[in-house]
Amino acid sequence: MVALVLNGQSFDVTGETMRDVLLHASGRLDKGHAISRVVVDGNETPGYMEDSFLASSALQIRRVEVESQSVKDLVLKGVNLEGRFLTELCKDLPRIALAFRKSEATKASENLIVIADGLKSLVQVLQSVSTFFPEFYKTFVYDEKSVDAHLRDFSGILESIHIAQTQSDWVMLADIIEYELTEKIRNWGSLLDQLTVELSSITPSEC
Repeated sequence: MVALVLNGQSFDVTGETMRDVLLHASGRLDKGHAISRVVVDGNETPGYMEDSFLASSALQIRRVEVESQSVKDLVLKGVNLEGRFLTELCKDLPRIALAFRKSEATKASENLIVIADGLKSLVQVLQSVSTFFPEFYKTFVYDEKSVDAHLRDFSGILESIHIAQTQSDWVMLADIIEYELTEKIRNWGSLLDQLTVELSSITPSEC
């Protein structure tokens, strides 16, 4: 038996895995809400959505505290965090480009890995918008283009970066980063700002 505390309310639940326990919690959530925080026996669990955690045994677990938020708030939080990342990234791109111009390829390439991870999170954020607000996602337009059209344009620049890196053409890579990528990142920042404003205005009946 596991003591499940959901938004301050206590329940005794059974389950062999953490997936079972969180399914109990999800089944008690209000419509339009999702789990936002999980604490297991006093330990914060940021990876509560990962398969390895969900498949782990719950037989020795005594207490699971779960908090929830509206899906809209969770998605907006993700969009906001990604917007902050892109703002900071824009500040770093000239420095990264300069490192490639100086042939400091090893150090600069490490920064590219960080950039790639951050851009993956951008895609994940957009996927969450598409999943939870499909009609909004389909009709949202920025600079006369859909989100998917902007993603296609962006993938072309990322492919150019990959080719330049594969060919060890550091000057070309620096040019792409300093000019093309920087412009696109700023564009994405503006897109996310507009998306935030429009998504924030959606009423519960439209969610």
